[in-house]
Amino acid sequence: MTSQQLRSHPTVTRLAEIQQQLGLKDIEFSNQLRLRMHGSNWGKILAGTYNGRFDRMLINLTVALEDYEHGSSGETDDGIVVFDHVRQTLDAVDIALIAEDEHRLVVVAGVRGSGKSRTLQLVHSKHKGHLTSARPSWAGGYLNFLNRYAEGMGLSESRSAGAAESLIIDTLRDTGGVICIDEFNHFSPDAINFQKTILNETRCVLVTATTPYHLARMASHRSIAQESMQFLRRAVAIIHIPAVSLRSIEILQRALYPKLKLNGSGQQIVSVSNRLYRMDSVCKILDDADPADPADLLKSIARHERFTKIQLKPGEE
Repeated sequence: MTSQQLRSHPTVTRLAEIQQQLGLKDIEFSNQLRLRMHGSNWGKILAGTYNGRFDRMLINLTVALEDYEHGSSGETDDGIVVFDHVRQTLDAVDIALIAEDEHRLVVVAGVRGSGKSRTLQLVHSKHKGHLTSARPSWAGGYLNFLNRYAEGMGLSESRSAGAAESLIIDTLRDTGGVICIDEFNHFSPDAINFQKTILNETRCVLVTATTPYHLARMASHRSIAQESMQFLRRAVAIIHIPAVSLRSIEILQRALYPKLKLNGSGQQIVSVSNRLYRMDSVCKILDDADPADPADLLKSIARHERFTKIQLKPGEE
């Protein structure tokens, strides 16, 4: 094979089409599609001047194309896009379900709008059990926390903390399953200790979601550090949701907006979304864009920025 034959190979021409659709430069494209080469070599292939191992290079390019078009083709499960962090969470829950000891905790950490709640919703839809969202009031009195926790499980209120604890633990011993708790940052030290009791005395799996800030605070703040570290030692996995990337936007577009073309606007969406509400912003931008008008995607980005600036409270920008 010659450099010109490599350049005209169907795999290379298809990859070149994808690069044009995404509007990426050679280095960005090489990194995003994991071509296993420096972007300058990809540029040489396109120019017909590459002089390395053609057979090995073609294998790498074929694998990258296969992964792009099939391995991350925008899979959805119960209407939720299966990003890498979603798959990692589901895998961690499966591991926790067969654990023989108290290591049955899965923690999902992500900033506002990154997809924590959707991830927990998918876990709940697959495993049932209980799904609840903590509230600021849960950080107050312990009995109030226990009664709200019981309420989320469909149980009645109790008049004492001991009675509420027994009711919840006894119920979970009988039912087991997966407990999904969103907004875990509203838990007090006593509430965190109760989660340890659940892991110690039942076969339940706990899946919690919080922000990276609170996760760091749990390990460092004097009032909750000891309880938190004992709790987190029971984790099978602590999964961090990454910032929005071109890859994640492309996966979302394939899954939910197949008629919409990015037309090189991906990087602008990345920039705007990471400044605002992460994947929530991506969804709003793509949802608002007119698929029949290629120029409307840029207008949708601008509309989202203007609307968000109006909605933001002072100090939130």
